[in-house]
Amino acid sequence: ITSLEGDFIRTWALTKGQLVVELSRAQERTYRLHVRAESATETLPAEVNVPSITPVGGLRTSGHLAVGTSSALQLVIREAGGLTQIDGSMFPRVNTPARPVPQGKAFFYLHAGPTYGLRLAVDDIVPGFDVSTRVVTTLKDDDWIVETQLELDVRDAPLARFEVHVPAGLMVAAVQGSQVEDYHLSDAPTGETAR
Repeated sequence: ITSLEGDFIRTWALTKGQLVVELSRAQERTYRLHVRAESATETLPAEVNVPSITPVGGLRTSGHLAVGTSSALQLVIREAGGLTQIDGSMFPRVNTPARPVPQGKAFFYLHAGPTYGLRLAVDDIVPGFDVSTRVVTTLKDDDWIVETQLELDVRDAPLARFEVHVPAGLMVAAVQGSQVEDYHLSDAPTGETAR
């Protein structure tokens, strides 16, 4: 648990999987508690069981659940028990600037009991791209210059890195582009590769 938000919280402690919250003032009506928790995932692809955080000893339990991603991850719902899928516009929006509701692919649910389960398959979305090339070669008395322009049409997921094969015998003098941050060369058996 990374943070806990609510009115009149005196102390809280997590012991053996049970969160104990002590309030400085007894509550007689509606009380809202915001629990923020994190957990590491395995290397992708992975199967993830979304944990259910439920109060102990309540007469009735109901709530909403949103699961999604704003990054280049693919989510597939493998199993949803005790949950009813709802439209995203029906999900109550709360002020959570540190963890906003995902703007990418998201699933929204309503649960009407303390026990529910959600199992997800999570995987990277591999970016795909098409490349258009334009090569200009200039021959001189003692050397030749090869200028290659690559235009990538990226789809499916953001592309942050790619490799370019450079034939043996050529020396890379410069790599330029509007969004090129850095490049380096690595040795390959058939020539050099710029990353």
